[in-house]
Amino acid sequence: TFHDRVEIVYGPVDKPLEVIDVEHLPKNGGWMRSNRLHVTQSEKTETTPAYNVVVASGNAELEGRTFHARADSITYDESKELYVLRSIGNRKATIWRQTTLGGNRNRADAQRMDFIPSRNILKFDRTTGLDGSQ
Repeated sequence: TFHDRVEIVYGPVDKPLEVIDVEHLPKNGGWMRSNRLHVTQSEKTETTPAYNVVVASGNAELEGRTFHARADSITYDESKELYVLRSIGNRKATIWRQTTLGGNRNRADAQRMDFIPSRNILKFDRTTGLDGSQ
């Protein structure tokens, strides 16, 4: 567990110590920032490969090449490639995203969102606003 405005950058690299440029994120790369970050590593079993679960809480933000999001907490489950954005009380989680790189940004607000960028899946629970264009 890490505290006090934690920021992580992630993505595929060719070499073990290669640095990812935040201004030029690779495909499937991104950054996450929050007040608290908890990482759980699950070991490989006979039926599942090793994977990480990351929970960002407190002013959580997430950015990839085609999206930017804010929520009270953001969970990433590597085994499912799934982000879960949650808000507390009357506040809303917000995501701005492009369906294609360089396209128009659409905004959505909801109490909870399930998001899988690699498959372009975004599900809402208790949606309060959508802004989109074709």
